Amino acid sequence: IQFKQVEMCASSSTARSFAGYIHLPSNSLRKVGLDQSKPINIFFWFIESQDAPEKAPLTLYLNGGPGVTSSLLRETGPCQVKANGRSTRTNPWSWNRVSNMLYIDQPVNTGFSYDIAANATVDFRGNATLLAFPAAGTSVAHDSTGRLMQVGTVGIGTMETDTAVNTTEAAVRAVWLSLSIWLQDFPEFRSPSNEVELWTASYGGHFAPALYDFTMAQNALGVSGPRISFRTIGLMNACVDALVQLPAYPEMAYNNTYGLQLINKSTYMATKSSWDEPLGCKSRIQACRKALGSSPYLGDNASINTLCHDANTFCGKNVANLIGASGASFFDIGHRTHYLTDPGLYTYIGYLKQGHVQAALGVPVNFTDEAIQVAKAFSRTGDNLHRYYLESLGRALDNGVHITLAYGDRDYACNWLGGEALSRSIPHKNIQAFQDAGYQAVCFPPMDTNERDRGGNGIASAYVRQHGNLSFTRVLDSSHTINTDWPSVGFTLFNRTLTGTDTATGLIPLRHQEEEKSIYSTQGPTSTWHIKNRLPIDSKEEQGMCYVLALSFCSDRQLNAYLSGRGTVRDYWLLDFGDG
Repeated sequence: IQFKQVEMCASSSTARSFAGYIHLPSNSLRKVGLDQSKPINIFFWFIESQDAPEKAPLTLYLNGGPGVTSSLLRETGPCQVKANGRSTRTNPWSWNRVSNMLYIDQPVNTGFSYDIAANATVDFRGNATLLAFPAAGTSVAHDSTGRLMQVGTVGIGTMETDTAVNTTEAAVRAVWLSLSIWLQDFPEFRSPSNEVELWTASYGGHFAPALYDFTMAQNALGVSGPRISFRTIGLMNACVDALVQLPAYPEMAYNNTYGLQLINKSTYMATKSSWDEPLGCKSRIQACRKALGSSPYLGDNASINTLCHDANTFCGKNVANLIGASGASFFDIGHRTHYLTDPGLYTYIGYLKQGHVQAALGVPVNFTDEAIQVAKAFSRTGDNLHRYYLESLGRALDNGVHITLAYGDRDYACNWLGGEALSRSIPHKNIQAFQDAGYQAVCFPPMDTNERDRGGNGIASAYVRQHGNLSFTRVLDSSHTINTDWPSVGFTLFNRTLTGTDTATGLIPLRHQEEEKSIYSTQGPTSTWHIKNRLPIDSKEEQGMCYVLALSFCSDRQLNAYLSGRGTVRDYWLLDFGDG
């Protein structure tokens, strides 16, 4: 392990911060079944709690993707980047107010993590090519503007289609070993029982239950090192299990609480058939899982990879990826695909491009916000369809782990209808009692001005179903990332879970209920479908601000102005179209 104290992004005068790498040399993971020909250098950023760090819980935060950075500077960290991309401001809803926070960029070649550093050219879509001439900062002959292509240093795996980490099960082995090493080098932040809070989002719905299962298996084997246990698992707009969640996609597209019909009736009916028919999506998922068997799969069987990849492709085309023609965003149906809802969402990319920031963090590679090759590697194995992770969550619940599920109801990617179905399907001893519990409104603390601006109607609303240590919360007027739309909501759900209190009020203690034979349940209607939403006032806007480090949120006209070199760019913002 290698790290340094970091002074940037300070949350208080006393909370320390450390950034560095956990180095896993080639074949470090062979003892856990992974053939790893290249080193894995996992980047971490640890931030102490603002309140009594020696007593505060330790939270491990992973993001999804697969291949998306931890989002410390965008969502839950102590600072956020200003519009100029050069400086930061304090995040009043930082999760390190109540917990020590350990952020990890994974799988390898995500964020600042890398295998073998190599100079490369990177095009505007994020595709990297090995550089024949190794001079950093060298101009690309056919692109003197740097708008089509830039030179940088990345992990060599960023340019390769073949990687050892191509499934969830492979990824969590590196995470488990990294966490074990980190705990041994930072003993002052270990609890007596090595308890860790595990929080994630989106595709992290695969990573969290897989990491839980693998960690419990290692504990049972009595391996050397800290015996890690997870006290809570938080899943925010998480995709966990395709068999349970995929049927919700046509429903969300055709019949949602915003009154939007993003597909027509004939497409809706055809999609339903594509799920149930003999060679449909459901049967293909089942065939994939039958081929996988019950053992964790590490992506090393070509025929299984092809079977599961083809099944995932069929399901994506015919069941899930339905709304492209509507123009609605996959991650926020209340806005158009290329509309940037908040100018602060991606400025952290510009901030992390600065040389002095990289020097302060001690990183030898450039920042990769979304690792394209990681996503492609997982896609080639059909990883999205693997494993019945509901069973993993059920085991965790029955072992006393507190599980929080929270879903913004404008998200389509991992939508709340699928999340609700997921919550009702987790097999555990109190499943019937959870299903019988009603929905109750969640009480939140006062918001700040920025939240009122983001939320459209200025009021945070959410409804929770909870029985004991399992809760499902529908957050109204929120996209795929609750923590960017309603930071106070994300913090409140996190804090109440960590303190072991009810989600609705934070006033009712939940621990030790089973011993007292009185398990808490929310009261109210068994559905929230009657609660309808209004669209944001800018829901029809086709063009917002264009941040050139996040070109997918720029309109075609903005994209052309930028790539042609006509438009004026300052601080990575496109200021004009350059057409007079």
